[in-house]
Amino acid sequence: MTAEIPAVAAAIIDGTYAVEPDPVPMHDVEHAWSLPADSSKRIVIHRL
Repeated sequence: MTAEIPAVAAAIIDGTYAVEPDPVPMHDVEHAWSLPADSSKRIVIHRL
């Protein structure tokens, strides 16, 4: 699975695979996991 990360990242960058990020600050990570699932977005944890 780890070996596929570069190919998936490239597909995201070139638009082949569309990803709508849902940025969540690290201090809200516990809250983010309790949110209802939304298959159109991907949670992205950041330090800010």
